[in-house]
Amino acid sequence: MEKAVPGERYILGGENLTLKQILDKLAAITGLPSPKVKLPYAVAYATGVVDTVVSGKMLKREPRVTLDSVRMGRKKMFITSAKAERELGWNPGPVDGALRRAVEWFQANGYAP
Repeated sequence: MEKAVPGERYILGGENLTLKQILDKLAAITGLPSPKVKLPYAVAYATGVVDTVVSGKMLKREPRVTLDSVRMGRKKMFITSAKAERELGWNPGPVDGALRRAVEWFQANGYAP
């Protein structure tokens, strides 16, 4: 806030990782296996449609496989925080600590074993 230029926007990112890399890091943190099977997009999308209808509309629960997550999983959305690093002194740390804290939060709040 002290260094930012009023009206400018900054991306406060870090490492650019593929979904596979994120899942492998989460597997290392949790001790659970990383998924080994890569589903064809059409199968994942159909699963999302079915889960959205059954869980979301019929059972009134949050779907586990949302259409948005299926669509997002297909994209590589790499970004750069070079501007924030250059102008603000932003120094992102490794993603591992953030993933570890997220796992701990999910476990503490009953979302994961």
